[in-house]
Amino acid sequence: MGKAYNKISQVLKQQNNSGLNQIDIPYPKVVQHHGKPNDLKKWAGPWISLTDPEEMAKAVIKMNIEQYHHAHRTPFGSGPLATLLGHHENTTAAQELLQGTIPSLPNSTLPEVLQLLSLIASPFLARIPSSLIFINEEEFISVYKVTKESTSSSPFGHCVDHYKAILSDLIITSIHCTMMSLVSSLNTRLHTHKMGESCRCLASKRGR
Repeated sequence: MGKAYNKISQVLKQQNNSGLNQIDIPYPKVVQHHGKPNDLKKWAGPWISLTDPEEMAKAVIKMNIEQYHHAHRTPFGSGPLATLLGHHENTTAAQELLQGTIPSLPNSTLPEVLQLLSLIASPFLARIPSSLIFINEEEFISVYKVTKESTSSSPFGHCVDHYKAILSDLIITSIHCTMMSLVSSLNTRLHTHKMGESCRCLASKRGR
């Protein structure tokens, strides 16, 4: 996998870095039996290429509106609960929740949502064992302070500029440290689990 990423990186570096000059979008006039044009991952129909800057800009804006509004259809994005908590979470109910108390909720609140709200209301540090948090704020800040903004932080090309932007906020930095620690611990456990399954499978075959 690492070799594949390196090869892709080499190919991309050979391209002209003059900016975006073409995007592909679903062909809008053919929608039968191909899915929804707004759902790019599931679109199975033909595509067309746009090269005109104005058309490209309009297409990108349209796609961004769809992508960045997925949460609007959730209980926290619209409906009675969203109204109760407020657009900026500055209502009385939102403040009660942040202070550890479940407010009076709408009758339509789903059990799964209630469980999530209970988790939000519980103390943050009490939910995560300290043994799992091994990346501290000082290490996080020292690494991203010296890292160039153009550096890709993943094979998908995500840059680190948003990490650098939060370095002055210790609360957000602490949350990211916890998140990174948990993801790293999870990956290690998954790898160990897969190795264990492979060993058990091999032992089972030898015992037959």
